[in-house]
Amino acid sequence: MAALDILLDIAPEFAGSDPARLARFIGYAAAEINANVFGDRTDMATAYLAAHKLTVSGRGATGQGGVTSVQKAAQLEEQFKIPDLRPSEQPWATTIYGLEFIRIRRSVLIGLSLL
Repeated sequence: MAALDILLDIAPEFAGSDPARLARFIGYAAAEINANVFGDRTDMATAYLAAHKLTVSGRGATGQGGVTSVQKAAQLEEQFKIPDLRPSEQPWATTIYGLEFIRIRRSVLIGLSLL
């Protein structure tokens, strides 16, 4: 399945987006994915990374910059479980798509270390 098809399945909120913009973001993500490392997960990883980049791009310059453990507003408090992240992974953890990309990346890298 092509990265664009996967992107639209996992992130249906982008279905009405400009196709040229989606193609550009898939290209941006693909440039960061080593197909020799990701193997048959290349398109999946590309789609999740593109969805992450699209989501972050919509936040502008003042968007969320990292993982939050607690948010408070008056009497309301919300806590999030912080995944065990390497410093290099923290920027991806700002979206659900980035977290899934981390999971896919780790599954591939763990497989490589077992060889």
